[in-house]
Amino acid sequence: MNNLHSEEAEAKKNFAVQIGKLIQEARYLKRVDQTTLAKRINRSAVYLCDMERGKKPISSYMLHRIATALDTQIDIFCIKLKEEHNE
Repeated sequence: MNNLHSEEAEAKKNFAVQIGKLIQEARYLKRVDQTTLAKRINRSAVYLCDMERGKKPISSYMLHRIATALDTQIDIFCIKLKEEHNE
């Protein structure tokens, strides 16, 4: 049972890291710095940095706020995750 929990925890961590990288990539493409995006989503730059590094969990609501703040569609994150998984 512990092995199952550790595998689930590892999968969640990997997911957070992957989503964080995609957020960072989207931010770079839109030429938005961390401070600006953090203000747009009403979080600190440190908190955003932690999300981008996979240190803070990202809810679907927060992902929606980030996508909106970057003027992009939320599904782009899902599409890119699927593409990376299939590679």
